[in-house]
Amino acid sequence: MIRLSPRDLAGSADQDSTWSNPAKLSRKVRELAYRSHRALKADAKPHVPVSSSSEESRQELRDLRIQLARLQQKIHALGLVGLVPWIDALTRQVETRLNSTEKKEELR
Repeated sequence: MIRLSPRDLAGSADQDSTWSNPAKLSRKVRELAYRSHRALKADAKPHVPVSSSSEESRQELRDLRIQLARLQQKIHALGLVGLVPWIDALTRQVETRLNSTEKKEELR
């Protein structure tokens, strides 16, 4: 599990209400699930080497990694045991894909 520093959590103060409101939390879960699905699906398609879309894809994965880490910490903290396996698995998938794309880029 990724640990975020206070610097990474800056700007999350306004999100505290998101975590305590079930409707807002549900929207956040759906949003991140949708974004993750699109990013993982899009990244699985072949890309033109060193394209701007490739960089955009990596940036989206980096942003998702931070957002998912925040959500993962909150889900664990709130004891939402039904979501723990899902958020842990999704976080691993995004991390794996990001690491893979960054290693591929280093080899170019």
